[in-house]
Amino acid sequence: MDQINATTTENEWINQTAMERDTGACPPGSETYRVQRGDSFYLIARKFGVSVRALMNAKHAVIAAGGGGIPVIWEDKYHLKGVPAVIDKDFASECMAEQLDADMLIILTAVEKVAINFGKPDQKGLDTLTPAEAREYIAQKQFAPGSMLPKVEAAVKFAESKPGRTALITLLEKAKDGIAGKTGTTISL
Repeated sequence: MDQINATTTENEWINQTAMERDTGACPPGSETYRVQRGDSFYLIARKFGVSVRALMNAKHAVIAAGGGGIPVIWEDKYHLKGVPAVIDKDFASECMAEQLDADMLIILTAVEKVAINFGKPDQKGLDTLTPAEAREYIAQKQFAPGSMLPKVEAAVKFAESKPGRTALITLLEKAKDGIAGKTGTTISL
């Protein structure tokens, strides 16, 4: 996507019709914005005074919590400053999913299922976990810090945040099957 339609108010943005989105036409009071190197949906949303939710509601592909970012803070209205910190993409994604009132959090990783005894002859992939079972495995140090541990912790936090919520941890290539309940590890109450 090399262009987005950005409006000056969130309501105009949300009320933009599907026809306008498909043709690239901007609704009254808006302008076309060409994404620049270094832009993010957060920075674009901030620039135009709309929320990341408004971008999502406008049917744009919003990727707002990927890994590898540089932690920054605002020095003033126009300048960011790097700070010594770690942005945990799993917990950032969990927080965003809660704020967007999602029913499911999908954490994609390098393995098809969460496993206990990982890398050992008796390794066992887990289809489902309750938060209590996950905490038991965490206490047993079954999940590597900085690897599977934060994913499981974020999944547990999301599952417990509201009744009916489910977290799925699986491989990118298996995401569709995971959503269908055919693979991956689901964490729910």
